Amino acid sequence: MTSETTQPERERWRFPKSGVPPLEGLRVLDFSTFGPGPFCTQMMADLGASVVKVEKPGGEVQRKTVREYFHALNRGKASIELNLKDPDDRQLCRELAAEADVLVESFRPGAMDRLDLGAEALAQVNPGLVYVSIPPFASSGAGSGEQGHETQFNARSGAFVDPAGELHEPPAAPFSDLGSGMYAVVGTMAALGQTDRDGVHVEVPVLGAAVAFMFMRLLREMDVADPHARPWRAEPAAGPFATGGDGFIAFSAVDPKAWGALVELLDIPRLREPEFVDYASRLQHVPELNSLITERLAEDSQDNWLDRFRAADIPVAPANRAADVFTDPFVQALDILGSDPVPHVRIPINGIASVLNVHAPELNDHGTALREHGWKAMES
Repeated sequence: MTSETTQPERERWRFPKSGVPPLEGLRVLDFSTFGPGPFCTQMMADLGASVVKVEKPGGEVQRKTVREYFHALNRGKASIELNLKDPDDRQLCRELAAEADVLVESFRPGAMDRLDLGAEALAQVNPGLVYVSIPPFASSGAGSGEQGHETQFNARSGAFVDPAGELHEPPAAPFSDLGSGMYAVVGTMAALGQTDRDGVHVEVPVLGAAVAFMFMRLLREMDVADPHARPWRAEPAAGPFATGGDGFIAFSAVDPKAWGALVELLDIPRLREPEFVDYASRLQHVPELNSLITERLAEDSQDNWLDRFRAADIPVAPANRAADVFTDPFVQALDILGSDPVPHVRIPINGIASVLNVHAPELNDHGTALREHGWKAMES
């Protein structure tokens, strides 16, 4: 594939008829790294898109740091190793973009423009290209020139500090990375649905996704009259609790019906007092309330409490350790986990056809073919 090659204008991609993966035939050029962009394009690949991952010389950093993350976020893609500082490699990028349907990048604002690979430049060679940017922060104003990772997004979105000023551990899941990837997919699908699209540039700042995911909790914490009255993240009669032995359960008795059932089940006289009559009152006594529940749950085993909570129709589940997740019957019923030939998780969406991708690409595994044949290399 050379710069002299003249290609006729490609017909714009449209959603196919039902019965095949909904993104079948979609061409996605992926310049992103780490979590947000790769998660976005991974979902597109699982839904049938052909994704070409453009990697810097030596490959994406997660190939060498957290191999498990790289595999989980890049299954089913092709890889081409390009040096964007090299004029010939940049020209190849433009040629691939000219015949692509979607481009995803996660650099700081302005980086792709300086390489002549920005949204406006590529719209000149491919007006129908949906250009998706997932920058760390806003594209202009405060933060536009800064780099950021999950820690910074969590920090600015209020995930680390409670209303009383106490510092806490990071959330268990990278919600800002995965959330921005999901928003990027939604934005891409909305843009692709516009058959007359021209020069569409979708932008999803990762911090924006973090704040959106945190929004309800932020509102609740701002409404706490006495920030020292209850522990951060704690709710009355909701969340994980230790049981007798070495087990844990998690339940929620927030609504009046479940609360009433819990009071009857645990049979703790103190819980019938006026201080616990409604949710607002219980919020003011979280430490005492949860301590009473913890003492009662220590009297029996995890399995017995699970049976008793279910019989009382209180939402409950075992609080699993990592290894327990893979044997949990509720998880197994989803039929999304597999281990052959490598551990993988299928996209958890039913009702539409999807692709089972299990292999992450080796570095530059399609590089030679893409350089010679362009996107046609993906059709063989």
